[in-house]
Amino acid sequence: MTTYRDRYPLSTREIDGVTVRIISPPPGVEPPAGARPAAAAGASAGVGASAEMGGSAGESSAAGVPWVWRAEFLGAFDDADCAMLDAGWHLVYVEVPDRYGDPVAIAAWWTAYRFLVEELGFDPRPGLIALSRGGLYAISWAAAHPDCVSAIYLDNAVCDLRSWPGGLGDAKPAPTEWQQMLKVYALDPTDLDAVAAISPISKLAPLAAARIPVLVAYGDADRAVPANENSIPLVANYTNLGGPSEVVIRPGADHHPHGIDPATVRAFFISHKQQRH
Repeated sequence: MTTYRDRYPLSTREIDGVTVRIISPPPGVEPPAGARPAAAAGASAGVGASAEMGGSAGESSAAGVPWVWRAEFLGAFDDADCAMLDAGWHLVYVEVPDRYGDPVAIAAWWTAYRFLVEELGFDPRPGLIALSRGGLYAISWAAAHPDCVSAIYLDNAVCDLRSWPGGLGDAKPAPTEWQQMLKVYALDPTDLDAVAAISPISKLAPLAAARIPVLVAYGDADRAVPANENSIPLVANYTNLGGPSEVVIRPGADHHPHGIDPATVRAFFISHKQQRH
C-alpha cells in the first residue's frame, strides 16, 4: 500500500485530468465526536471510499468525512497536517503548482472538491492549510466559494503579490516567479492596481461576510514574505471588514521554518468545525 510519511494510507486519483492526493488517518483512528458533522449527501459512497483508501469505514465516514486541504507544498513543514491526520481527519492535496491561485487552479480545486464531497462523502466545509504562496490558493478558493470552507490557517502566507514575487517593497524580488504569475493571470507588469486586486488582501470581503475564521501565523523577521507587507495588512483588512481572526507571532523568526504548535492548529480546526455544525 502507498503511504505518506510511512504511516498514513495514500491514494492518488485522476479526476478529469486533475491529480488529487487523498491521505487517510491511521487505520482505526476516528475524529472526536464533536468534529463529526451531520450526515452529508453522498455519505454512503464515503464509507466505501474510505475503505478503499485504506482508512477506517466507521462513523466519521458515514457522517461526512472531516478533512483539511493543503494548499501547495505537500510534505513540507507538515506537523499540522499530521496532527489533523492523527485526530482522525483526512488530508487532501490537488496538484496545480505554479498557478498562484489563478482561475485555472480554482477550477481544478472545484473539480476535486465536487468529487470528494459528492462521490466520497467528504464534508462540504474543509479546513484550509496554507503556507507561503499556498495562501494565494486558499484565499482565492475561499473568496470564490465561501460556503465551502470551515476555517483557514495561514503561515507566513503571501498576501500581496506586489511584495512577493514582485519585490516592490521590502521583499527580495523573485523575477522568475513574477513573470510566471503575470503570464498565468495575463497581467501587464505596469498595472500594479490589477496585481493588488488579485492578491489576497483584496479578496477578503466574501470571507468576512461568511464569518470564516482565519488563523494567521508569521515570523516577524520574515525576509522573503515580510509580515508588514503581507500578514499584517491582511489581518488589518479582514478586521476592518468584520472578519474573525487569530494571530500567532513568532518573534525573530524568518520565512522558514514554517509552523506553530500543531496542537494549536488542531484545536482551531476542530473548534470551528463544531461551531459551524
